[in-house]
Formats: sequence, structure tokens, C-alpha cells
Amino acid sequence: MNIGEIPAFHCISDSAGGENLFVLKYGDETEVGPFQCSSREVGLICVDTSTSRGFRLAQQSYEFFP
Repeated sequence: MNIGEIPAFHCISDSAGGENLFVLKYGDETEVGPFQCSSREVGLICVDTSTSRGFRLAQQSYEFFP
């Protein structure tokens, strides 16, 4: 997700985060700039708080909310 843009999938052949990835455990939340993410057992939700666009990602499904 990019600031102000509609969320979308991108095909990337390797990790976009490098070797030192941050793991968001169940119950944790994080915020970087306008992006806010929370991890729950039912899935991960990330939102661009400046636009309310974001996504929900779970093991069996996903949802964009543009």
C-alpha cells in the first residue's frame, strides 16, 4: 500500500522487507506514518488513516476497502 493509493496485490519474487522483518504478533498493533495495522487471530487489518483505505488479510480470505 502506498500513501493515498487504493490497495492492490503486487507480484514480488522475494521479500519486500529484507532480512530484518518485523513480526506483528496476535494482539499487537503498529503505526508508521498514516498506516495503522493490527493483528488478531481472525486476521490482519491495515488502514491508511488519511484516506480510510486498507485491507483485511486472513488465512482463508482477504478484502480491500478502497
